[in-house]
Amino acid sequence: MGFMKHFRSRSKLKDKESQHNQHQHQQYAQQHHQLHDAVYFPAVYTGPDHISRLPDTVLRLIFAYVCPHSRDETFDSSETSMLGEGCMLCDLRDLSNCSKVRRQWYPVASGMLYHSVRIDAVHYCELEEELASRRRRKSRNYELIDPPAVRLQLLSRTVRENAYCAQAVQFLKLPYMTRETCKPDLARTVSVLPNLLHVDLPDGFFTADPAC
Repeated sequence: MGFMKHFRSRSKLKDKESQHNQHQHQQYAQQHHQLHDAVYFPAVYTGPDHISRLPDTVLRLIFAYVCPHSRDETFDSSETSMLGEGCMLCDLRDLSNCSKVRRQWYPVASGMLYHSVRIDAVHYCELEEELASRRRRKSRNYELIDPPAVRLQLLSRTVRENAYCAQAVQFLKLPYMTRETCKPDLARTVSVLPNLLHVDLPDGFFTADPAC
């Protein structure tokens, strides 16, 4: 009898231990599902859309903080008109991404993108090292790509194919070496900008150089 009593007590202990483990497993599974829902299924705001009510003046002010040089209306050259301490190419990329977020933002952001165009030679951040390494790997016969020259060619193609962008450009600033070595691309670009107020030109333009 004593042996059977001892056996039954051990059986009850195992049952309690099994129930305890099962309860812990259920708690763990419930916490895991809650964490999964919080990470992959965030709460969706279903109230009124206040962003759609923002007037264009407020949007321009917000975008001016995203990309400060888009509001640069000075007649200084590219070398003397740097605004702030950030990376102007990254700011330009962020403003471009803003124009893709909402259809309402596109005309405001794109207008600011082309209002004051600035082409810089390098990124003023750690991204430049990564991009330079990529360009070296993709170079043909070890001939490095000239990034600002390529950017000017892309801008020239854009304004020649899109009249809206061409009419928006009023200020165009380029690095010294770009405007000295890319005269044909610069001429093709300027020729389709009817509202241009300022552009950085090569020195030969002011000394009657036939090449200009």
